[in-house]
Amino acid sequence: MNRTQLKVSGLVNGLSLLEAEFVNHRYERHFHNELVLAITESGTARINCWGRWFTAGPGDIFVSNPNDPQAAMTFGATWKYRAFYLTRHALEQLAHVLDLKVFPQLKYGVFQSPALAEELLHVHDKIFQGRPGHAVVKKFTRLFRAIVQARQSNVLQKNERESGRFPTPLRRVSFDMALNYLIQNGTENCDLDSLSMHLGLSRFQLVRLFNQQVGMPPHAFLVQLRLARACRLLRSGSSIAAAAVDSGFFDQSALTRHFRRSLGVTPRQYQDANRG
Repeated sequence: MNRTQLKVSGLVNGLSLLEAEFVNHRYERHFHNELVLAITESGTARINCWGRWFTAGPGDIFVSNPNDPQAAMTFGATWKYRAFYLTRHALEQLAHVLDLKVFPQLKYGVFQSPALAEELLHVHDKIFQGRPGHAVVKKFTRLFRAIVQARQSNVLQKNERESGRFPTPLRRVSFDMALNYLIQNGTENCDLDSLSMHLGLSRFQLVRLFNQQVGMPPHAFLVQLRLARACRLLRSGSSIAAAAVDSGFFDQSALTRHFRRSLGVTPRQYQDANRG
């Protein structure tokens, strides 16, 4: 039986944590506004990021930057994992603690480091249970320093099964242009024609660009922006039904369906976690 639990932590403003166990689950193409750090405890999953497939097994760590398009599916046995999500604000705070001018973009993908994974799982459990303590806070900072160093260098290259590459400039520019346009013009009223005209592309070129360069078709991209708006509304205290309509979904059922497929939790779980 699939099981998920989401919690928002006060350890760092903008940090949330997920516990998940899936017997049979498929995450549709989506992106997070947060940095994602997911550690597999047991089982195996296939994870796609920027169109590249990775295999994540026990002791493996998956990293993605904010707005990195991704998808995942269970592979064989039950997949159990824990994840950290850090908003851009949380990353700014973390960069300050780590004496960095800005938190860097990390090398996305899956890498293997059983010792680091074990420590991350321990810290995740302590924070998740609401017992961080000073020692856990220090360990949390140290582990993220290790993650930054590992994903910007070749320190763990010999242990990597598969390596990710940074998206090409065209991917990032196209993605950011589309993102900014859709945000500025509202998710309810944008369509394929208006977006293709804005980017100076035909409908066919636009669809091909999204599939090849962004990693998801324009409609899926728009759904993700609607989800992001729904999340903001739920955090601000909106009811689930109102958040569904105000973010451009047909009804509450449609919002719940896309929530589960993209975020792994229900709107109710997300709402409860952010009431903390």
